[in-house]
Amino acid sequence: MPAMHARHLLLALILLVYLLLATLYAVNVPAWQAPDEPAHFNYIHELATTGQIPVLRAGDYDEAYNRALTSQRFPPELSIAPLRYEAHQPPLYYLLGAAIFRVSAGELLPLRLLSVALGALLIAIIYAIVRLIFPGRAELALGAAAFTAFLPMHVAQAASVNNDALTELLLAAILLLAIRYLRLALLGPRPPSRWDALAIGLLLGLALVTKVSAYVAIPVALAAPLIAWHESRRSPIHHSPINHSSFTNSPINHSPFTNSPINHLLLIASPALLLALPWYLRNARLYGNLDILA
Repeated sequence: MPAMHARHLLLALILLVYLLLATLYAVNVPAWQAPDEPAHFNYIHELATTGQIPVLRAGDYDEAYNRALTSQRFPPELSIAPLRYEAHQPPLYYLLGAAIFRVSAGELLPLRLLSVALGALLIAIIYAIVRLIFPGRAELALGAAAFTAFLPMHVAQAASVNNDALTELLLAAILLLAIRYLRLALLGPRPPSRWDALAIGLLLGLALVTKVSAYVAIPVALAAPLIAWHESRRSPIHHSPINHSSFTNSPINHSPFTNSPINHLLLIASPALLLALPWYLRNARLYGNLDILA
């Protein structure tokens, strides 16, 4: 069997086993007994039934009531409706969840399976990232994919209703494109184009409207053209600190990316701002005091 086919078969096997395990979690973990699942579900419920994005209000996080629910394992006589403390989150994941909610008449399992599917895509991207950094080390890529797929707490979290699965997927995709951008800039076969920069910016914007803490991707996205520009200005003898045996098996290209990073920085920042700015302005208006993250 050719090596490439064997790698793809092993990756498919990892994904298949992950899907089986995550689905078992999704089916067998009792309703709401996953971290913050009721609050995420309530966001989806409100968006799907009213068409309005929830607004975070004082009292939405009631520690005493939350403790009573969790200590008693969510008995049916205690409603989960008051748990609204995720109402400050950006809406992208919940818009996807609302579509599933409407189709499935509000069933919990299909929403959990949405997270399972997103988790499978994450594993594939983790594999692609490691293959890009270590093109001659397929076992490392398969190991990274397997570690992601079979870490028990991660599988459990990926089988529940929350916005982490989509956030992780987008953050991993941004990292993949940033590494690809840098590799093109330093090694060819062509310099990174404006479309490469725009793709990073679009994913960054989507991440910013998926989870409050996704702003951690901003320096990763902006670093790619800055590092490429910095490395291109170094003399050939000190051209790159990158280990040839990992990033590439061929000598470093001595006709590297030499463009100013300004245009590409703007191409990354512009779509991210266009996507995220309406959300931030909405929060600043609702919550006051320039509280763009609610």
